Amino acid sequence: MQTARISLLAALTLITGCRDRDRHPPLRTTPLPGQESPASVPTHGAEPRQGPSDAPVTITAFLDYTCPATGRVAGVLDALRLRFGSGVQVMFKLPSYPSPGSVLAARAACAADLQGRFALLHPRLAPMIAHHGIHIERRDVLDEAAAAGLELERFGRDLDSAGCTQRLVSDRDHADALEVPRTPTFFVDGTRVGWAHFESELDRRVSDLLARKSLAAR
Repeated sequence: MQTARISLLAALTLITGCRDRDRHPPLRTTPLPGQESPASVPTHGAEPRQGPSDAPVTITAFLDYTCPATGRVAGVLDALRLRFGSGVQVMFKLPSYPSPGSVLAARAACAADLQGRFALLHPRLAPMIAHHGIHIERRDVLDEAAAAGLELERFGRDLDSAGCTQRLVSDRDHADALEVPRTPTFFVDGTRVGWAHFESELDRRVSDLLARKSLAAR
């Protein structure tokens, strides 16, 4: 019975995303398309990014690797970057929540980014947690870092660094400022895209923005 209950919870998070497990803020009602003004997404300037820095459209992804829904994100974002090429970049924010697995996975992503290898470790973190459970240990992330080809001595130092601590704190503050109650949550040039139907919605919004910016540039 307990196993069935856990499986049902995991299945529900694939549909709804994961709540903030700290303060449980009220769920935000997503406005109808066009009713929400774009927000100014804060940045500390050190977020992991994929895609050209001068891309006309930026997707900001708020992720928690311990949320089962996050396992789908890497492949979807890779497909979007393949489809739109130099037209889009992705900025990742990792507002880790108060569980050891969430914090350790976010720190691992930060440590990989500090040696320019975020793209190698990022797609391995959610599957690692799916395999080991949310109570991962340091040796689990070290094993994944080794398998991804990271330099382990530096990775171990960066994993515990004050720089990664500050990044995670800033990302959490930015999530609070934007009233992000669930992960994954996305912003496309400041316009929120929630978890529900996120694949088609991200594709639609990026496509529309690129078309508008292309017309404006003529």
